[in-house]
Amino acid sequence: RENSGGYEVRLSDKGREEIIKFDLNSLEIKTPKSWDGKWRMVFFDISERHKKERDFLCRKLKEMNFFLMQDSVFVHPFPCEKEIKFLREVLNVPHGVKIGTLESVENDDDLRKIFRNIL
Repeated sequence: RENSGGYEVRLSDKGREEIIKFDLNSLEIKTPKSWDGKWRMVFFDISERHKKERDFLCRKLKEMNFFLMQDSVFVHPFPCEKEIKFLREVLNVPHGVKIGTLESVENDDDLRKIFRNIL
């Protein structure tokens, strides 16, 4: 609606859900001009009670080109802290998902091959 300062928009609960869905659908990891040589590791322990959220998290990480290193451990070469923090808050599992930045990964030749198209 229009008011003295311009226009005012108020979102219903349904509208908020749609915005969150939109943000989740457009969530991606930006590719910088050069790789800093560090690996980003996302790992999680989400209970069976939150299976739906855990499954969504796994699907979304794969969509964003994370590599499943082992059960509940994903790896990506580029900074992604902001995206992961957003994702875990939206899914309401803030303490179940952790992110770390690694200087090196033992025998990372396989990871370099997997990400060779973007490194």
